[in-house]
Amino acid sequence: MKQKLETKLVIIIGLIVLLLVPIFMIQNLIDERAELQQQVQADIAKSSSGEQQVIGPFIQVQFIETHTLEGNTTEQLRTLLLLPETLTINSELSSFEKYRGIYKALLYRSVNHFAGQ
Repeated sequence: MKQKLETKLVIIIGLIVLLLVPIFMIQNLIDERAELQQQVQADIAKSSSGEQQVIGPFIQVQFIETHTLEGNTTEQLRTLLLLPETLTINSELSSFEKYRGIYKALLYRSVNHFAGQ
């Protein structure tokens, strides 16, 4: 009787070990595909315009500043940025998916209209 119990226990442990092998193989495949998806998303983002900063309209004025000190005159090229008192930005943002193989990445497109006074 004790031998039957030991045999059943060995068979159950053997089946558990045999079933763990495909589970680990599937988990490995899932990890590989998740890593590949991140690489594809980074590659798609790199091939698009990338991260951008949008700033309002401004006027850039370059001028020469002259200093006279004890008979010595120095000139320095300076830049003045004039910003609007009020700025209105109207944006339309849309998203679209780009596919590479079985993987996809979400990209954004915007149309912006700026007005300043």
